[in-house]
Amino acid sequence: MPVYTLQGPDGKTYDIEGPEGATAEQLGQFVMAQNSQQQSAPLNLGDIKGTSTDPIQPAPQEQPRGDASFGSRFGMGVMDPVHGGAQALTHMLPDSVVNAVNSGVQAVNDAPIIGPVTKFLGMTPASSQELDKRIQQREQEYQAARKEAGQDGIDWARMGGNIVGTTPVMLGVPAGTGLLSRALSGAIVGSGTTGLMPVTDGDYASEKTRQMTLAAGLGAAAGGAGSALASTLSPKVRPEVQALMDQGITPTPGQILGGAAQRTEEKLTSLPVLGDMIVGAQKRGVEDFNRAAYARALESLNVKAPQQVGREGVEGVKDSISAAYNNLLPKLQFKADQQFSSELGNLSNMVANAQTNPNVAKQFNNVLQNDVLSRMSKNGSMDGQSFKDMESALTQSIKKYGGSSNPADKDIGDALGEVLKSAREALSRSNPNYSDELSNINRAYANYARIRDAASRVGAEEGVFTPAQLQSAVRQADKSAGKGQFATGNALMQDLSEAGKAVLGSKYPDSGTAGRGILGMAATGGLAAIDPKLAAAALAATLPYTQTGGKIAAAALTKRPESFKALAEGLRRMTPAISAGAPLLVTGNNK
Repeated sequence: MPVYTLQGPDGKTYDIEGPEGATAEQLGQFVMAQNSQQQSAPLNLGDIKGTSTDPIQPAPQEQPRGDASFGSRFGMGVMDPVHGGAQALTHMLPDSVVNAVNSGVQAVNDAPIIGPVTKFLGMTPASSQELDKRIQQREQEYQAARKEAGQDGIDWARMGGNIVGTTPVMLGVPAGTGLLSRALSGAIVGSGTTGLMPVTDGDYASEKTRQMTLAAGLGAAAGGAGSALASTLSPKVRPEVQALMDQGITPTPGQILGGAAQRTEEKLTSLPVLGDMIVGAQKRGVEDFNRAAYARALESLNVKAPQQVGREGVEGVKDSISAAYNNLLPKLQFKADQQFSSELGNLSNMVANAQTNPNVAKQFNNVLQNDVLSRMSKNGSMDGQSFKDMESALTQSIKKYGGSSNPADKDIGDALGEVLKSAREALSRSNPNYSDELSNINRAYANYARIRDAASRVGAEEGVFTPAQLQSAVRQADKSAGKGQFATGNALMQDLSEAGKAVLGSKYPDSGTAGRGILGMAATGGLAAIDPKLAAAALAATLPYTQTGGKIAAAALTKRPESFKALAEGLRRMTPAISAGAPLLVTGNNK
């Protein structure tokens, strides 16, 4: 009850509790009823200051001083979402629902154990208007305590409590991985956390709408900026890009970034000068890709790959493999063992059983006799040179039958391929001291066979093949059942061909026309005459597409110190908190 200051007949003043808004007459009656036995002299209604019809104003009471310590302010921030959430519910829910909730709150407060806790948390029944008043009074007392303590400016302690109190909102919204998704997450987090803050001044609906709209924009900006900064510190390089760069291939800036950047770069190829520079950089990327394929073929031989590309490069790979094989051949001796004989017998039976035409099996056996068996001694042995001659003859037969349009001939070609494979494995078993060297040579030759196929395809200008052409050759060379190795991504050289196709594209770039280059030179000269700064800017745009500038640009887009990665990862994890905190600087109660 409010306290009233009254003057009695004895001239003294008395502080008397009474009903709120009581008139002098009502207050006198209340006093007489409650305190007549305790007063030394009865109070006379006529002696009470005021009239019998006007409400008497309670004596001004000193406002209680709040606590402005860091812990108190932090706790205030933690509880803000609780009060703000309750305030939002009372404004959003129908009165009938609010009344039912208030009844439930009252029942909880009356409980013997949990009641004191809920009362301490401020969970008391109230309508939307009553709750608004309580929140306003709570805010006034809090700000008065801060003012008395000499505090002003941003209330960082309370903001920290706000962020902790709204953690469930931050955890419930996916952070996203890209710039747009992180901006969207930031908008949701910003508006969600601000939506839980109490409105302490003005109309609730209009003020909350303003706060949440502003918070969504600020949260999106903070989320996007945090993602952009993290990407700058430690860019997320596509695995395909990294795989190519690890093998000495330098993609263009657009190919590294992908998406819209790559599409824009493609459109810029139609411009004079800059377009030719971009096309030139793209061509260098494809040529680097060819050199990487050569290096892959010769990797097992520890031989340096040729730097020429096209037919000269392919020939260089073949010569290196042949030289390694010729150096080893004099040391080798082939011996047909039981496993080899059994495998040849099985292949003969398979061909005979798979074809209804007996001539097919006859042709297979004739090739087997002429190309393989006739070169062996009576005890089934061959020296290294004889084995090489056998390989050459058998390879020619495989090409002949394999290239036929007749399905039966293709079956013969496949079976002869298995014969060559079996013979090479038998050679390795016959020479255990050189099995590793033989295995390395066979692997190099298998890679070379795919390069040779790619370089011979239509569209491979002068033997320079595209990633798509190598991909087709890789698939065709897969002899596993149903091309299972290619289907599972494990075919020989498939990792290189797929990465190249994903980043560098499937076409060999057109170098443009001389007329466009001349027009570009004229345009650049014209710009220099009109505005040297503009000409310098146009020239600077071409630098990332020079050979040296391209390597610098690629490193700038993909490489950072290891310490930057940890910093960027921490920033990415903090992005939801930044998206939540940034709007509170201007929309919450922390200003």
